[in-house]
Amino acid sequence: MSLPKSILSKLINEFHNDIIKSNEDHYRIEIKTENNRTQVVELIYKPRTINNIDISRYVALSPIGPIFRSFNYEEILKHNSKISLGAICIDDFQNQEGIVMPYLAVRATHLATTAQFAEIYELINEVAKLADQLELEIYGKDRF
Repeated sequence: MSLPKSILSKLINEFHNDIIKSNEDHYRIEIKTENNRTQVVELIYKPRTINNIDISRYVALSPIGPIFRSFNYEEILKHNSKISLGAICIDDFQNQEGIVMPYLAVRATHLATTAQFAEIYELINEVAKLADQLELEIYGKDRF
């Protein structure tokens, strides 16, 4: 199972040219946010079973910006207590020069077996909106 065709066709209809397939289980979507800004969200299908129970998930992941030594991680992670969907995390992303490096990111997941289009759509948009907002708060500008 990957992204069901019914959900995928609705996402393509919604995002048109702003959704790019990286591989069978990975899509990159550019979401328009406030003030003529955009935010990239990676939508990834993560298959997994435990004791023959399907616990596969859809992951929406959006980079905020590169990690700096000067960060006050405690302060950054306090943002998590204010988030209603997802969390701030650290993940590896490829920067504009093609170098893979650790980034602050917003990540949210949804159980694949129960996923409906509206839930995936909300997941993608809320992750984009939060990542864009945190990007401005933490970095003061567009970083990715």
